[in-house]
Amino acid sequence: MPELTEVSVPDSTLIAVRADASCDPFTVCDEMATRGWYVQPQMSYAGAPATIHLSVSAATLPHVPEFLDALRDAVAAAVAAGPVAVDPGVAEFIASLDPLALSDDDFDGLLVDASLIGADAADNPSTSSGHRLALPQRMAEVNAMLDLATPAMREALLVAFLDRLTRPRRR
Repeated sequence: MPELTEVSVPDSTLIAVRADASCDPFTVCDEMATRGWYVQPQMSYAGAPATIHLSVSAATLPHVPEFLDALRDAVAAAVAAGPVAVDPGVAEFIASLDPLALSDDDFDGLLVDASLIGADAADNPSTSSGHRLALPQRMAEVNAMLDLATPAMREALLVAFLDRLTRPRRR
């Protein structure tokens, strides 16, 4: 597929591919999921672009033709959809956050600005402020937002998110 390039010759069972400018890697991952395949999005790092990680094993071999058909269709859908765009206001908000001082209010603000929570379920303990997390079915937009953040901020945001999922609820 001309839109995808191997990052390097694999030494083991992990293959990393990057997408060209016509194809959003996070959208490819979403499209693969809709086709029943899980491929892992990998954020950009130290000047290297975001990539798609594929894990293969001996059990994968009989399914390579189906996988490649799904990947071709996913790439075509990603090219047709175009790149994921993060709202400039959300991008500025992410850039303004300090990973060492990320508060519940900061995290709630990001979730609200990104339209990931609403006030329709005040009794839900999923967030500190009582908002229900409304995660999208497709994660390309969330991954694109995380990709804008520094690695330290990505970690802080993921820790805050996991905290919300596991935070005990008082009755």
